[in-house]
Amino acid sequence: MNIIIAVPFKDREQQTISLIKSLISSLEYANLKTTFRYKFFLIDDNSERACVSRIQQEVSSYPYFYVIKNKGQGPGAARNSINNYIEKEDYIVFTDNDCVVDKTWIYTILQYCCKYNPLVLQGNPCLFQKTTILGEWEEKLYHCLFGSYLQGAFTSMIDSRNLIVHRSIFLKYQ
Repeated sequence: MNIIIAVPFKDREQQTISLIKSLISSLEYANLKTTFRYKFFLIDDNSERACVSRIQQEVSSYPYFYVIKNKGQGPGAARNSINNYIEKEDYIVFTDNDCVVDKTWIYTILQYCCKYNPLVLQGNPCLFQKTTILGEWEEKLYHCLFGSYLQGAFTSMIDSRNLIVHRSIFLKYQ
């Protein structure tokens, strides 16, 4: 199986570096358990030059990490820019730069995709660290937002945290 993991970022240097470290840990765990091909794309959405430089330095010793530039049109456009880099990958996996993934994250994704071959798989966007006031506020915000996006069995918005999209669907709908 071949996957791309794509992360749009705009500044947030420390959060992005924390995510990178967690992705490396998750990759190392997955590599112990299975064989797969992967690429990581960090999509700069017009960050400060110093931030981009430090992030590039953080991943410079990992040949499978790429930092690419987007035009600063927001995270949706940054996510869609990955279209130019898809080659033979089966799945495009998205997470946000303020997330930290579990060491089993990539392995779990691979196992699930191999077993079920999903077209689109969305993680739970309502799992917050409720131990902080910001986590409590974020939970309230998402209940409000998702409540307005849901119409029966359909939604007009997809959260990109922990979103897995089969290449055929991504290339067709972006």
